[in-house]
Amino acid sequence: IAAFKYGHQPGLARALGSLMWHTPGIAPALEQVDLVVPMPLSRQRLRARGFNQAHELALELERHRRRDNTADRARGRYHVHLLHRLRDTQAQSALDASTRRVNLSQACHVLPADHRFVQGRQVAVIDDIMTTGASLHEAARALLQAGARGVVGVVLARTPEVS
Repeated sequence: IAAFKYGHQPGLARALGSLMWHTPGIAPALEQVDLVVPMPLSRQRLRARGFNQAHELALELERHRRRDNTADRARGRYHVHLLHRLRDTQAQSALDASTRRVNLSQACHVLPADHRFVQGRQVAVIDDIMTTGASLHEAARALLQAGARGVVGVVLARTPEVS
């Protein structure tokens, strides 16, 4: 997972996305949502990494879903640019739990013109690693503020929570 996230190896998304899809509970959760969005990166972080790992995982999950659900193949559920990172934030990995929440406060946003895509919909936010849930909480806040009916987080890995 570290090689995928920090080692400039987006090709690992295919195997990791397949593992996610076959993890109990993931496929049913993704079948029940209307929209799938990746956790956004700031421009600076995207430039440094070269790719958004959450985007790569989300593409793989949607590929599996379309393959397994032939009746729903054409339905456009994946929206890569629906959720935006408003500002660059300090890397979460170096912060304690309370500082992580402050660091991400008001960092995500759905453009007013895009609220129509979100309103009344159930949304899945895809991310690679969850520690405290601060990133997912901030993404959910922005989506709910834009009118989402509900938000579910789908992650590749869960680390031990930091204090």
